[in-house]
Amino acid sequence: MVKNKDTADELLQELFIKLWNSREKIDSQKSFQSYMYTIAQHMVYNYFRKVVRNEALINSLLQDAADHYLSSDTLLEDKQTAQLLQDAIDQLSPQRKQVFNLCKVEGKSYEEAARIMGISTATVNSHMTRAIQSIKEYVLKHQDLAVLLMTAYALSEIAPK
Repeated sequence: MVKNKDTADELLQELFIKLWNSREKIDSQKSFQSYMYTIAQHMVYNYFRKVVRNEALINSLLQDAADHYLSSDTLLEDKQTAQLLQDAIDQLSPQRKQVFNLCKVEGKSYEEAARIMGISTATVNSHMTRAIQSIKEYVLKHQDLAVLLMTAYALSEIAPK
């Protein structure tokens, strides 16, 4: 049934072990040959199920490895973009940087940031608008077109709403 001598030998050994371990449960009034054949048949079916699961797992692992390999370039670009954005944020004035971090990094509203810093909401809005403009200009000066597009997208996601 399995068309492989080594696999058949392994299954046969397992069959004898199962028979030995369940020897007290064997009904001597029934056909031993039928009992043994049924157990062997179930073992073969289980073997084929295991082979199918293993093949699916191997295919899945190969696909994940390929995806990981292909995305490693993207990951490097993402790290470079993150560093570029961090450099752009670092060049902001201390108050503008604090407003940007409160609103975009910590997720505070303009009102919460204004309360924390002791300034008006309009001032927070002004700092955010200028911070984003400054970051865009910094990126324009310091990066190639591909990363520029990714950065523009990221900045559009964090632009004031």
